[in-house]
Amino acid sequence: MTLSHHVAVVAEAVLDHLGVTAEKWRDGIERDPHFAFSETPRFLGRAIVVLASHPAIMDKSVGRLATWSLAHEYGFDDVDGARPDWGAHAIAAGLAG
Repeated sequence: MTLSHHVAVVAEAVLDHLGVTAEKWRDGIERDPHFAFSETPRFLGRAIVVLASHPAIMDKSVGRLATWSLAHEYGFDDVDGARPDWGAHAIAAGLAG
């Protein structure tokens, strides 16, 4: 992969996948009970803020990043003070392969 254009991109598709909006994101739990272990859309927003503020953002633009990993790395929490870690849940629930 070449980074010659120096463009950083952030994408998120879970809400679309579950057919919910940011305002009613918890409705996604009805379609997928594991979604209860996810984070609020604001948590994702906080992850985007730390990435956008990163002085070497292009170093972070070479693969997939998880909000829970970024929260551990940069020390931010969700709006309720929790630090959701869907990756840990997926492992505990036998969803990660």
